[in-house]
Amino acid sequence: ANWYETDPEGRLILSSFVRGGFKGPSASANVPYTVYRNEHWVFSGVGGVSPGSQFGGNEALHAYEGDGIDFTYGAGGLPVPTGRDGAPTDTTILALAQLTNWDPPTLTPNVLNLTGQGGAWAAMTIREHATRGTVFNGGTTEWVAAMKPCAQGTGTSVVCDVTKNLFDRLGAAPAPAPGSSSGSVPTPSTAPAPGPAPAPSC
Repeated sequence: ANWYETDPEGRLILSSFVRGGFKGPSASANVPYTVYRNEHWVFSGVGGVSPGSQFGGNEALHAYEGDGIDFTYGAGGLPVPTGRDGAPTDTTILALAQLTNWDPPTLTPNVLNLTGQGGAWAAMTIREHATRGTVFNGGTTEWVAAMKPCAQGTGTSVVCDVTKNLFDRLGAAPAPAPGSSSGSVPTPSTAPAPGPAPAPSC
């Protein structure tokens, strides 16, 4: 059995190489993401983002490897995961990039009975769970490289702003416990200092 059959990484990290691809010598590195769910908090306050808008092409967001997800188009033309590659079906697909002329993985995806869109893809995905946390996957090995404008102080980009939203949201202090007025930890009371020992009796 292959690793992607017995324990596919998509179960944990959502996007994976099963539906991804790597850039060949003749493929373009300026493949942008197309936004599908601009109303998600990941894109909150990010300028220029709307349904069908694109980003990342100018920053060479996809230049080496992309990780995708097995998906079909559902209601309203929005992409939804099939779950056949291991990714949970409640994964939210935020943006997609079709990696035309990229080399798909040299796996045997037919054993997974994949039913989604064929070819090589990159998928920006997120899954939020009420008690188990949140997983975000940028779907590319070049996410950090695409943050050069903000890292160098020369400007910003959608990738920079999305990253800031993720840090602000996921790095926030936890909510107070039910019944408490704040999330602060109570300061323990100071015990009184012990008095002098009594003098021995004669």
